[in-house]
Amino acid sequence: MPIHYEKALPIFGFLILVYIVSSRFSGYNPIGEYNIVNFIITYPIVEEFIFRGLILPNLEQVFVSSKIIQILYMPVTTPVIVSAILFAICHLQYYKLSAQSIRFIINAFLGGILLGAITVMTQSILFALILHIVFNSFSVIFAKRMSKNTIRNS
Repeated sequence: MPIHYEKALPIFGFLILVYIVSSRFSGYNPIGEYNIVNFIITYPIVEEFIFRGLILPNLEQVFVSSKIIQILYMPVTTPVIVSAILFAICHLQYYKLSAQSIRFIINAFLGGILLGAITVMTQSILFALILHIVFNSFSVIFAKRMSKNTIRNS
């Protein structure tokens, strides 16, 4: 269970809204039921356990974890930034370098900073996991809605 969750709840609520709005412009569009289920459930669980559950705590042991900046009262430390960079790089595995892949890496990097910062603040991956699932879910919802509108307008 997260610690300091009382302080984190308003931030978490605000971030849910930010993630819903930003997911509209993410460009992610998994196709097929299997890929959609993986995109919404499996990938967020695996990525949060790896990046915020394993990598971030290990980076905190290696780097001095002093706060570089603060975003929404959440500490952004060197381990948070390094794990966000690794998270962003991980999201390029299926794409050639293009304008779309650059958008994906920027989304993943900024998301990685916010997810890492809320993880450091609460000492738990729970809020990060929920935010990740919300982002991916709404990315699919918006992508499907846009593709329906494109088909109707054709």
